[in-house]
Amino acid sequence: MSNDYAPTLVPALAARPWLWLEALRAGWAHRPRTGWRSWLPLPEERYWAWRMQTAFGDGPMVVDEVLAVLAWRRRLRRLR
Repeated sequence: MSNDYAPTLVPALAARPWLWLEALRAGWAHRPRTGWRSWLPLPEERYWAWRMQTAFGDGPMVVDEVLAVLAWRRRLRRLR
């Protein structure tokens, strides 16, 4: 999986500890079915490329949007 997003997303997420658990949950939700075979279950490259294309089109990942989605997921979880 490409980690071109890491230099911008990781520091932004590090500054928001209240989103850490939700980021882990979101990552776990995108793991491959055979993720239990690896110590770090990352999504397959093709799947990740498709998710990035459907989310951001041909443009770069927008960190603020990712953080907004994580905050939204957290709010929804708290409402349940």
